[in-house]
Amino acid sequence: MSFLVDQYGEGIHLDVPGEDYYRRTVGEANKGGLDYVSRSLYHYKAWAESKEDKSTPALNFGRALHCSVLEPELFENQWIQLPDFGSMQSSTNRAKFTRWREQRADKDFISTPEYDQISYMQQAVFNHPTASSYISGGDNEVTACWRDELTGLPCKARMDKWFREFGLAVDLKSCLDASPEAFAKAVHAHRYHVQKGHYCNGWAKCGEPIKHFIFIAVEKAPPYAVAVYVLDIASEERGYTLLDRDMRSLFEAVKTNKWPSYNKDETAELRIPAYAHYD
Repeated sequence: MSFLVDQYGEGIHLDVPGEDYYRRTVGEANKGGLDYVSRSLYHYKAWAESKEDKSTPALNFGRALHCSVLEPELFENQWIQLPDFGSMQSSTNRAKFTRWREQRADKDFISTPEYDQISYMQQAVFNHPTASSYISGGDNEVTACWRDELTGLPCKARMDKWFREFGLAVDLKSCLDASPEAFAKAVHAHRYHVQKGHYCNGWAKCGEPIKHFIFIAVEKAPPYAVAVYVLDIASEERGYTLLDRDMRSLFEAVKTNKWPSYNKDETAELRIPAYAHYD
C-alpha cells in the first residue's frame, strides 16, 4: 500500500500527474474520499478499493471546463470535438467511432454541444472583471501532500489555481445557479466548506498557509452568469467541524479495521420527516 505522500514526500508539488494523484488507497484522506466517509465508512472503503472512473460524462465535462479556463492553450491543443456518428447500437457506427478514436489516441474528446457550452462558460469567466483577475498567472493543478497533525493519516489535495506570493487559492465550480442563495446551498450540498478546510490544513502543514480562498462559480446555461465568493467565518468553522469529525472517523476505522455502514451497523430508531406529518 503506497500513499501519495510516501511517493512524493510532504510538501507542495507542481508536477504530480493526474493518474498518480487520483489513485485511490484505503486510509488516505482527500476531499472526495471524506465525502464518502461522511456518508458511511462502508461507502468510503468501497470507493477507495475501486478503480478511478475517468469515463463518466460529468467527470469528462469537468476536466474539459477546468482545462479551458485555467489552461486555454492546452485546451485548444488537447481537446477535440466528437463528430456525431449516429446511434452506437449500429455496428457500422461503432466501427467508425473506433477508427476515429484510434487515429486520435493522444487527444481528449467531448461532444460538440458540450464543447460549445464549455466555450461559452470559458468566455463568461474571461469577461468577468473579478473572476478573470483570479485566473491570470499563478500555478495550475497544484498538489499538496501531508500527514494530518492529529491523526497522522496521509492526506492529499489538488488546487485548481494557486498564487504562492499572495497565499491565494482559487477553486472553479460549475453550477446551475450562481446566485448567493443557490450557491450557498451548493456549498452545503457538495461540502465545499469542508474542502476549503481540508485544503487550508494541508497548505499550512506544508508551510504555505492560504490567506485567501476564492470560489469562482460559473453557470452551465445561458447567460452563463459568473460570481466570485469567499466563505463567511461561520461557514468556515462549520467546514472545519465536519472535517475534524470525518478525519476522526476515518482514523478509528483504519485503527480497528472496522468499516460500518449506517448507524454503525446497529438497530436505530427511525423518525419520519416533520413535513410528513402534515397533509
